[in-house]
Amino acid sequence: MWFVGKLCFPHKLAAVRHFSEVSKFNRHAKDWWSPTGPVAPLLRFNPARIAVIRAAIEKYSLPQSVGKTKLPLQGISIVDVGCGGGILCEPLGRLGATVLGIDEAEDSIEIARKHAKLDPFLDSYVKYRCCSLSELVSERKQFDCVTCLEVVEHVEKPQQFLNLLEAIVRPQGLLIISTINRTVTSWLTAICLAENVLGWIPRGTHHWNKLVRPEEISFCLSNNNEMKLMSSVGFSFSLFDNSIHLTGNLGVNYLMVWKKVALKS
Repeated sequence: MWFVGKLCFPHKLAAVRHFSEVSKFNRHAKDWWSPTGPVAPLLRFNPARIAVIRAAIEKYSLPQSVGKTKLPLQGISIVDVGCGGGILCEPLGRLGATVLGIDEAEDSIEIARKHAKLDPFLDSYVKYRCCSLSELVSERKQFDCVTCLEVVEHVEKPQQFLNLLEAIVRPQGLLIISTINRTVTSWLTAICLAENVLGWIPRGTHHWNKLVRPEEISFCLSNNNEMKLMSSVGFSFSLFDNSIHLTGNLGVNYLMVWKKVALKS
């Protein structure tokens, strides 16, 4: 387990994303929206992830006024940390949420901005910014919902990174994290099969020793009684029809919904 001790790292010291990881995603920036490109598996996961995120917001975090309009997430502020080309931001914006996508990969942000311009509706709902998570923390920004999907396994200091994510969640707001578990099954399927055999993902995208177990995230976020785990769900992929299904098995891809239930004393 890589989590040791409590979350006590100063925000100003949290340079958590390694330059090589940012460069890696800059190289594939032009392919973010390609159904056959190196990030195509994320596009296949998108409908299932959006459904889970929407359901979580509606169940755990909606104000009374929200959900009574034609746009179900109208009035909800969301930041997507590590937004890449905006594949999560756009559908959340179409649901009415005010979405900020941030990423340190400048080329990805540029692609996200260009793609959003294809739909004028998004202009009022989705914005992008090339910056680090620690910059938002230093600016004391907070949001109703913080999403961070398929990012934590790419950072150098995951404990500090989770600390920063927690800091930008408003009281009673949600933190939604998805990543890949560190199991034998994930090594066989997400790395050996998906990267090395089938070539769905570029080789070297994931390093098994950097994958994150659910209990490690729980250890980090629940130690100060401010964050409460509301739900968790796994995702399974069918080779037969390329479909994604929800499952109770968190052995490979999984998503956790956390709620900030109390203020620090």
